[in-house]
Order: sequence, then C-alpha cells, then structure tokens
Amino acid sequence: MEAIEAVVALVKERDELTETLDEYEDWFEELVGKRVSIQLPTKKHKTKFVNAVITEFIPGEGWEAHGEDSDNVYEIKFIDFVKGEVWEIK
Repeated sequence: MEAIEAVVALVKERDELTETLDEYEDWFEELVGKRVSIQLPTKKHKTKFVNAVITEFIPGEGWEAHGEDSDNVYEIKFIDFVKGEVWEIK
C-alpha cells in the first residue's frame, strides 16, 4: 500500500512540475515579437548595445532575435536576461 501511495505522490509532483514548465514556456513565448536591447562585448573591453526583435522561441534553447538596423541574428539565453545583458524595450 505504501508503494502505491509513493507512486501516486510522484505522479502528482510530476504533473505539478509539468504545469509549472508549461507556464514558464508560455511566458517565454510571449517575448516573441518584442523589442529588446542586447549588450555585446567588443574589442578593448568596450560594450556595444544593439536593438533587435525576438522572432522565435526555441524550447530548451532560448530565443532568436534579428537586429533592427542590420541583418544580424542573435541567440539569446535565459541567463542573458538574468545577467542584465538583454532587456525588453517598452
């Protein structure tokens, strides 16, 4: 009986984690179409800022953004937002 209860508890926990993951992915997908500023390192320890539009969210990888003033494509990871190297332009 204890084994069945343990399995049921694990299934409930897995379902809760799946719901949380789905919620986060929905939030991440909402960034598609948003304008962002990206901080890029350059030579001689200088910093360059570029504006881009997020065009795609790739689950498990991050976002793809296209430069507003160029044909450059940027790959953005969640950690880039956390570190303050990418932010949404309101």
